[in-house]
Amino acid sequence: MKPAGSLGKSTSKKVIDLALYLVACMLTGTGLLLAYRLPHGGGHTGRILFLGYGRHAWGEIHTWLAYVAIFLAVIHLLLNWQWLVKVAASKRAWRLAVGVLTGLLIVGAFCLLPIGESTYERHEDLGQHGRQAHETSFDLRASRE
Repeated sequence: MKPAGSLGKSTSKKVIDLALYLVACMLTGTGLLLAYRLPHGGGHTGRILFLGYGRHAWGEIHTWLAYVAIFLAVIHLLLNWQWLVKVAASKRAWRLAVGVLTGLLIVGAFCLLPIGESTYERHEDLGQHGRQAHETSFDLRASRE
């Protein structure tokens, strides 16, 4: 019988899995909130709030939830390492190593590849019609001079 104060491996896995699920639900909710309910840009006269927080604050919450999700996912993988080696890699550790390295390369690409500026001076968010309108207004100004 286990002491009441210690969590067994099975119980700790369940707690991590539940926490990971709840954080994934919160990430999904905040992501959808940012994408569809809170307006982009600063052109709105009144500040739009959800539960007392504006778009910027929800973006920060979403980012921190992502950090928690990454932490929990790493713990989850470590707790289930034997299963990964046995089942997912079919007892061939190199398959698991290739999978982990591929994931790290994908994440690393977002962190390490160079970034640049748009030639449309921050008008890339407008889409094709917005860029065309911007280019037309620029052409009209140039033709007047």
